[in-house]
Amino acid sequence: MRYEPFDKSGIITVETVKFNFSTTLSEQYAIFSRVAKKVENIYKKSEDESLNKLAKAYNVMKKEAKYLSNLVKLQFPEYNQQILQSTAILTDPPVSCAACHIIFSLYLLLGCLGACFVYIPACICVWIVDFWELIGLGLEIFCEFVGACP
Repeated sequence: MRYEPFDKSGIITVETVKFNFSTTLSEQYAIFSRVAKKVENIYKKSEDESLNKLAKAYNVMKKEAKYLSNLVKLQFPEYNQQILQSTAILTDPPVSCAACHIIFSLYLLLGCLGACFVYIPACICVWIVDFWELIGLGLEIFCEFVGACP
């Protein structure tokens, strides 16, 4: 679930939702919908046109989260299980894309360093990961595949 910004205003928003109680997956999407609605209402009251456009984007997220909540509840009950602890970030694509690049790079590098520690010839993996970072190979493909980058 994500929205595309209406313009290239450069405004980036990040909202964090931390659950300090257990919920089902459908309940989490319903909560995301309520959070998006609250943020939408805050931006809607602003006199800044850019923030008014963000209000429209959060309106889209509100509707999509509500739709996903109902979809999981009615059509995918096997996935509507209790989730004991979670955190979610509602953000626009540039932030999620950058975060994906950083997380994926660190994951690969740490994995390769672990392999290098266990088996010395595997140290070439560290060089390959560094090379991937330099030219962006793999990162763009992976982050687009998981939906973090447009």
